[in-house]
Amino acid sequence: MKNRFYNFELKPFHITGRIQLTDLKDTHTLDIWNFFLCEFRKQSEQNTLKWVSFVLMGTHFHILCYPQDKAVGEIGEHFSVSGGESFKLRNVEFYKIDNIKYYHTVYKYIYRNPVEAGLCKSAVDYPYSSLNSIVRGSPQSCVFDDDMHLIFNPKKVVEWIDTDFSEDSYQKCGYSVIM
Repeated sequence: MKNRFYNFELKPFHITGRIQLTDLKDTHTLDIWNFFLCEFRKQSEQNTLKWVSFVLMGTHFHILCYPQDKAVGEIGEHFSVSGGESFKLRNVEFYKIDNIKYYHTVYKYIYRNPVEAGLCKSAVDYPYSSLNSIVRGSPQSCVFDDDMHLIFNPKKVVEWIDTDFSEDSYQKCGYSVIM
């Protein structure tokens, strides 16, 4: 596997934030999921961000993405928008990823979030996750860039994601980490 971090000028980011519901009785996770997908599509069409992974939890979200030509501050402004009257995004934070090991850790951390919270046994089964969309081939998957090549060997990647961090080993699933 070629290490893109040595020659890729714009580094990826882990973006996380809280979701504050303003209308508790009428806001559903599916509404928030669709809001994010709509925003992801817009950004993809404008070629400003490349979306890699996304997980929406009940109170927060995690995103892994690459800026294409924008400064992080400009991307940050986009994430201070709200979901209308239903919810607002709060405490949005950006973490620059500067090496491949950190990238793999964040990738796995994002997808394991619902497993660690006890919402599913396998990360691929969580419905508000780009992993579910990519592996199951749903229409939303076109928004995400499969840079871990799930489509070529989803079983191995999902097996790796489903292993606990304490048991984590790329070699266990046939992967090697290039540092």
